[in-house]
Amino acid sequence: MMNDTAKRRRIKIGLLVSHLEDDFDDAVAEGAMIGAEQCDADLVIFPGRYIDGVYADKLRTVYEYQYNTLFDMAAANKFDVLLVLIGTLGTYLDNEHKVQFLKKFAGTPVITITAHIDGYPCIMLDNRTGMKEAIEHLIKVHGCKKIGMVSGPKTSDDALERLDVYKETLEENGIIYDEKRVAYGNFSKFCVDEVGKLIDDNPELEAIVFANDQMAIAGYKAMEERGIRPGKDILVTGFDDDPVAEELNPHLTTVKADPSELGYHAVQEAVNYVINKAINNDKISSGRISDDPEAFARRMSQFLFNKYSASETTAKMREVYVKIIYALDDYAREENLDNEVKKDKVLEMISTLASEEFFRF
Repeated sequence: MMNDTAKRRRIKIGLLVSHLEDDFDDAVAEGAMIGAEQCDADLVIFPGRYIDGVYADKLRTVYEYQYNTLFDMAAANKFDVLLVLIGTLGTYLDNEHKVQFLKKFAGTPVITITAHIDGYPCIMLDNRTGMKEAIEHLIKVHGCKKIGMVSGPKTSDDALERLDVYKETLEENGIIYDEKRVAYGNFSKFCVDEVGKLIDDNPELEAIVFANDQMAIAGYKAMEERGIRPGKDILVTGFDDDPVAEELNPHLTTVKADPSELGYHAVQEAVNYVINKAINNDKISSGRISDDPEAFARRMSQFLFNKYSASETTAKMREVYVKIIYALDDYAREENLDNEVKKDKVLEMISTLASEEFFRF
């Protein structure tokens, strides 16, 4: 509970992200804004660029580094706590240089997001659960044994953890890990050459696991250039549930990992850190691939409410939606009712839930 002293003063939080054209960073920022509104805190967002970034379009990005002067403003202003999305803005930094970057904020409490740095509390995604289930789905449902992976940069904690899950899951299923079946991208769609080389060096691949959805875009392009049909000639999975997953043809099978939830919980933990000098280091869970009705209902409600699934009102609406999915599943399994009766009962049930619960919010 927030004490009276804390109530009298709004907590001031700074959020440092990479460019907001990146869907991941944009979603983190949106979730953080929802969290700040609910916590009655001030939030200032500093959208810079990658630190020491390497870009495919050299001409257009030659002056990108100038955006990072915004981070100096964050250091100069007085914030109660700074949230630093070091996992993306520090994509090209090794651990030593990440530490050097964070030192500029000495005197202000810092919480890192998506990358653990010694001495700093951190909010992380659960990279393991959903990634493991996606790979096991390829093995157990589709019978794949020759599975490649496009990992992110070796400097990224998220990329390294997802790569570890790949190795462990193969081993647990009796498949020998082959380093030649792994390529390293940059978490962007500008890694077509890396994916192409992976395919050329491993023509026997039955599936490729991408450490994020943006690199899967590069994968689709590399396959198209070689006359390979993704989803048919080579199965493909991604990670992050980026909106681009629905735009690709065929649609990309991807692991739900809601970055807006990451931003939302980061702000909550920042407020908790200021008030109680403590932080909950539990990871934000990633989604799963499952045929279970409850899991399906949860995924669908997350899809519908997307970045606003964190708000209290939307959470109540989501509960109603889950009830509807359960009811639909029950009626679908009822063999003694014909389709017209089922249709009438479903409409009646939805009408009742809408009148009794939706309009209370």
